[in-house]
Amino acid sequence: MTCGNEDETLYQGTAYYYHQYRPRYSKEFYDAVFDKLGIGKNAKVMDLGCATGIVALDIAPRVREVLAIDIEPEFLAEGVKLARSAGLENIRWIRNRAENLYNLHQKTDFTFISQAFHWMDRAQVLEELYDLTSPGGGVVIGSFLTEEKWSAPLQEIIRKYTGTNDYETRKKLGLTQKHTDIIEQSKFEDCEILEFSYPKTTTADEILGYFYSTPYCSLKMLGSRKDAFEEEMRAYMDGMTPEMFDETLTQRALIARKKDGQ
Repeated sequence: MTCGNEDETLYQGTAYYYHQYRPRYSKEFYDAVFDKLGIGKNAKVMDLGCATGIVALDIAPRVREVLAIDIEPEFLAEGVKLARSAGLENIRWIRNRAENLYNLHQKTDFTFISQAFHWMDRAQVLEELYDLTSPGGGVVIGSFLTEEKWSAPLQEIIRKYTGTNDYETRKKLGLTQKHTDIIEQSKFEDCEILEFSYPKTTTADEILGYFYSTPYCSLKMLGSRKDAFEEEMRAYMDGMTPEMFDETLTQRALIARKKDGQ
């Protein structure tokens, strides 16, 4: 996940929580993406910034081979363990930076980048991916959108215990252009958006697990303050009204193609 970030230990200690508490794409989502791009059983697909391999593990039964790439060793180790438990033998787990794909000497038919594009040098990554993508292939930038009504008041508690929070992390990234703008400036063509939404009620355990999966609120960041932090967070959430936990989760795919003959 930290493919393009200078701090390669950014997500250290988050692997368990990342796999347990990050959202999953639905079968409907994958069916639509695979159909739209014409991804067949013989495809070779890259999951770039794969983290624990949430996407890689989901799509492996649908394709010939998956290249799961991340820079965080703990993520890759967790992915290997999960793939073994699931009996999946067609995933290759590779430690590599997103901005140095040429050194892999690997061609790919399609690439998924889920919840990781913002960490990368997006223009450079798309340039390298275009060269490595087979004609007729493409790239999918996946993300989840939600109101997270519960998040804003909890960010101040996080700042109290870690000295930072989600807002500070996003500021440091300094993103001034939307993903769609970056894609449209690349050589990839025919950019379009697919979205699927469904209602979700989030629990306190899921919220804490999600925060522990982030670089700004990991167990490494909290250290010995973890128990006090969790006690204060749960007490605050106990006082929230039930509707604060009701939200709409939207799965979004930005899809772009490399045309045949290019």
